[in-house]
Amino acid sequence: MKDVFPIRAARWIAVALFLCLATAGVERRVQDFADGRVRCVVEADGGEALALATGFGMNAVLRTLPPPDGPATVTIRHIDPPPFYKRWLGAPAAHGWQSGDEIAVRPDSDGVKLAFRLAHEMSHWLVAKTHPRRPPLWLDEGLAQRIGTQAAAAAGRTEKRGLARTPPDGWEAHAHSLDALTALDIPPDAPDAAGAFYWQAERLVDMLCDRLGCDDFLAYLAILSSPDAPPWQVPLRERWWFNDADFEALARAIAPPSQPTPP
Repeated sequence: MKDVFPIRAARWIAVALFLCLATAGVERRVQDFADGRVRCVVEADGGEALALATGFGMNAVLRTLPPPDGPATVTIRHIDPPPFYKRWLGAPAAHGWQSGDEIAVRPDSDGVKLAFRLAHEMSHWLVAKTHPRRPPLWLDEGLAQRIGTQAAAAAGRTEKRGLARTPPDGWEAHAHSLDALTALDIPPDAPDAAGAFYWQAERLVDMLCDRLGCDDFLAYLAILSSPDAPPWQVPLRERWWFNDADFEALARAIAPPSQPTPP
């Protein structure tokens, strides 16, 4: 199997260096959560929108994930949009990054989108903060998507906006099988394929959360985030008694809808 750790590590290091250089001397504000066990240091130049989205995001994360045992601080800031020529060429650009105790998101006038992005990255941060290693990609990203959706819904309710969670257009053409999805080490590069991956990962995590319940899902997450984590199916079979029919149900849940049979 191709070793992708150096690639991911290099990206995280580059992001961290960029953030440190780009934000020297910026004024900050502080928000505390979980009785002070989680502190968010929010850059003042992000404005009230970033501070408000931080609240929606972290509250959504802490409804699913427990806070760290000891105090932990994460710094949250905006990042500049990509250069004009990249936008003109349609080059893909990340909406948010998490690296160590740093989170950066692109500014957006839509508070719902901003809440989603922040909660997504906060999920990555807290999972990494409370476990010895990252869980498998599908689990890490699917959980972040699920929590981001909850934060977006909370932000939408304050604006009296009803939000429907819908799959990305054309995802069916890029859908993965269950085995292929759970074997991925890095997200697909192509936007359409990436959209399908994130949608399917979220659906898979939704199914497991509903089946296991909150406490058992957290136990499952801890098992797959341990240094000697087993293959993802093993604890489901050995501890929660999943059988072949259960895994077939998971595969159907993330698969594109079947085409109607012509008359």
